Amino acid sequence: MEEIYVNVDRLKQSGSGTEGVTKVTQRPLNGSSNQSSSRRLNKRCCGFVFLGLLTVSLLTGTGFAVIRVLNLSGIRQNLTELLEISNLQISSLTEERNQLNASLTKMSEYIARLKTLLPDVCPSGWKQFKVSCYFISDQRGSWDEGREDCKQRGADLVVIEGSEEMNFLAKKKDSWIGLNDREQEGTWKWVNGAPLTFTFWDDNQPDNWNRNSEHPREDCVHISHSLKWNDLSCISSQQWICENNITEIFANGLQL
Repeated sequence: MEEIYVNVDRLKQSGSGTEGVTKVTQRPLNGSSNQSSSRRLNKRCCGFVFLGLLTVSLLTGTGFAVIRVLNLSGIRQNLTELLEISNLQISSLTEERNQLNASLTKMSEYIARLKTLLPDVCPSGWKQFKVSCYFISDQRGSWDEGREDCKQRGADLVVIEGSEEMNFLAKKKDSWIGLNDREQEGTWKWVNGAPLTFTFWDDNQPDNWNRNSEHPREDCVHISHSLKWNDLSCISSQQWICENNITEIFANGLQL
């Protein structure tokens, strides 16, 4: 409330004969009243501003917290899905491992039994070297006759794949082996269709020497008297070497 000071001036009016008419003037005492009111208003405004800022701050913090919780929930969901996938993969790998172990066990049993049978695997009259059996004929004939004899025995002319095998057969001189270039001159192939990757040619061989019309070009190979390879006319008379893989022998009737 504002204080009111009243200044009373007694006015005498001439001719009226009356006194006591009072004039009341209302005014503030000084400027201090206005300043006090402004201070209170400023304090209230500052309070409202502070409360507003505090509310905004709280709302913003809450929003960030909600967003963070949602993000964490999404991450947790992703991790859960990845964990489930990993568990499925582990289960699948475990099953594959068990199958491989079972196959390995069967293979180990097969090998163990095979080792007990190896000394008697090759038929009578055959020689064993590693996983193959070899038959050296005591007859003589052309390359085709030798191959036909091998086939009747369930085998074929020998395919020599390396130096160890060649050293094993080196004493079997003057014998046909399963190498020829009948399809295309100079392109040597084994009877199983494999290309030539290992060679043991004699000096200056192959030469495809054509002696006469009775002995046309030399398209077939034998182990010569020098214990190396030589090309020879396929109708020449030689012994022959048959080869049969042990697995083929089992497939043709030997039961494990």
